[in-house]
Amino acid sequence: GRMRGDASWCLVLVAGLLPGLSGLKLLLSAPPLFNCSQPGLRCLVRNSYCVDESWLLSWKWTPSAPSSVDVFIDTFFAEDGKLVPVLKIEWKVATDASIIYLRGAELAVVQLSNNQQICAQFDFQNNLTFQVRPDNGGRWNFSFNRFEVQPGQMYQVTVYHLPKLSIPGDYNRRSKPFTVPNCTHPTMKKTEPCLRIGSLWEPRINGTNLDDHSVLVSFDPAEIPATYIIHVISVREDEKECKKATESISEQGLQQRLNVTVKLERNLKVCCKYKVEIQPLFPACATDCPRHLFLIPCPSAEALSLTDQSGMNGTFSVGLPWIHTIICILLIASAIGSAIYLTRRQKALNSAAKKCDFELQDVTPMLQPPPPLKPRTVWIVYSADHKLYVDIVLKFAQFMITVCGTEVILDLLDEQQISEMGAVCWLTRQKQKMEALSSKIIILCSRGTRAKWQAMLGHQESSVHLKQDNLLPTGDMFTAALNLILPDFKQPACFGLYLICYFEGISNESDIPDPFHVTSKYQLMDKFEEIYFLIQDLEKFEP
Repeated sequence: GRMRGDASWCLVLVAGLLPGLSGLKLLLSAPPLFNCSQPGLRCLVRNSYCVDESWLLSWKWTPSAPSSVDVFIDTFFAEDGKLVPVLKIEWKVATDASIIYLRGAELAVVQLSNNQQICAQFDFQNNLTFQVRPDNGGRWNFSFNRFEVQPGQMYQVTVYHLPKLSIPGDYNRRSKPFTVPNCTHPTMKKTEPCLRIGSLWEPRINGTNLDDHSVLVSFDPAEIPATYIIHVISVREDEKECKKATESISEQGLQQRLNVTVKLERNLKVCCKYKVEIQPLFPACATDCPRHLFLIPCPSAEALSLTDQSGMNGTFSVGLPWIHTIICILLIASAIGSAIYLTRRQKALNSAAKKCDFELQDVTPMLQPPPPLKPRTVWIVYSADHKLYVDIVLKFAQFMITVCGTEVILDLLDEQQISEMGAVCWLTRQKQKMEALSSKIIILCSRGTRAKWQAMLGHQESSVHLKQDNLLPTGDMFTAALNLILPDFKQPACFGLYLICYFEGISNESDIPDPFHVTSKYQLMDKFEEIYFLIQDLEKFEP
């Protein structure tokens, strides 16, 4: 007796812990009461608890299996008056002589996500004396629509003809799997489980690009009081993601349109497209509620500008003067003229070559025009000394992308992949990529790089932790990159892979770590033209 009681309590406990146990229900008490009788047949329906007496007793004769079973999605008003999704099960009886032994049917539905099973049983009160229906001469057919189900769930529907066949390996049943549509289906949208997760909510999202670093998002809240999380991702024209930001706002049922400004730190102008996603947190679905997406395209009529519209506040922790920061930004902007000059010079050379070829084709061999500029990739390695210095690095990267047409690899533009792969794996992959492409790695030297190099030598404390490193999601990437790069500076064949640079007015040659002095150093932006030729693998004064 004690063991039986313990087993019962365990069963109740496990049943209580099953997820979604209330998702599958049998609605036999809801009006109107289900009537399974037909002309020539009196029938009652009940909850069988999936146990029929034919499981225990052996019958000499049993009916054959249903000839067909079909399952559809339907709706039904439950006892509380709410519209719920239900399965509509239809099956037909085979027109053979075994029909005279048909005593009823058991309908079993199993929810595959948790193996919950419920059953309904048709009990025939008289034998079927006709092989076909007496009213229309068609096959005997039945239907049932009182199994309440949940959106998106998978079910196994089985119809047994009673009494069940007791021969092992042989069954008089027919089964069919069925997946309930999700809440986007027209039949499902107005059902109670879908209404509770916002199936009829139309947020009418609108988004405006305020500047390079912020987006204004407005939308209509749902009728259900809820908290909303607004996700914004900036994207380049090639669909590569740049920056992500998130804001949240709560609405208490006032039904007023909501406006949220989302700021993206250190966003580049080339990342001018935005993906806006509204994530509602309704009580019924919490963090699994359906999200709504809105896209903000790049401005079509506005030219990209390199002027920083956001105010620069704060001071440089390692002695960066404001005037030097401004000078550096102006130098980067002035390099645009150099790139434009190079482009025009290239076109002029092409034009001159064609003209000479036309005029002198009978006198001299045809002159070959200079090779076209190739799309190149560079990887920028730097130390995040201060927010203002990071802004300068971003401006430089933006200049390389928009003006020089160069693909730039920068940790600030790849934070998501770094978080997924880990810093060391990401750095290793980028170095391998540069080596495979014979591309250049630009190392930007500053006071932070010198301090981190000296720390590696043991001249300072074991490590240097700059404030800006701690603020960046990726942390200090330079020290890890330095450990990866330094072995190459013992091999002269690898020197050509690297361009050692520093920004004039902010840094000087004394900030360059000692191992890098074995190769050429370049001052930015004064020597940018030479750097550009090196990136293109061109001689500066070649014809």
